[in-house]
Amino acid sequence: LEYVKRIDSRLYKIEEFKHGNQIIMQQKPLNDEFVSLFPMKEPSEITNVDLRLENSPEFEKQFTMFMKTIGGVKEKYFVKRVLSRLFTNKLAMNCSWCGLQGNFGLQKMKLFSLMNGVCKTIFNDCTDSLFEEFVKEWFKHGKQRYFRENKNNNVTSN
Repeated sequence: LEYVKRIDSRLYKIEEFKHGNQIIMQQKPLNDEFVSLFPMKEPSEITNVDLRLENSPEFEKQFTMFMKTIGGVKEKYFVKRVLSRLFTNKLAMNCSWCGLQGNFGLQKMKLFSLMNGVCKTIFNDCTDSLFEEFVKEWFKHGKQRYFRENKNNNVTSN
């Protein structure tokens, strides 16, 4: 049985390497203050995080490491997993890539250029266009996820 577990562990590592998701060893664990910033609930929190990314190389390193540890098997799943950790569905309802129709615009945010960079590092064939498409799609369905989430919460609380 131990032999099978070792083989299973090795296969898992090979699969991760094959998909570009090398195991990431953190140099320093993420601090509580950093972790408490996510998921973001208000547009002002997005602006705050983006300013910190612009002004603090240490915060940028932590943010990059945070995204790398989330991982994903393919580009689409990486983007979905990271965005679901960064944004609440309620906030996602009021955001869009270009900021049209009174939504909070995300296109020029540093956090998305960093996320795109991490995605390209993990998945060599990821393009800007593909990354944007996945981000836009995730935010497009924010309202639907929010209402489904609330519907499920109401059902379980009754």
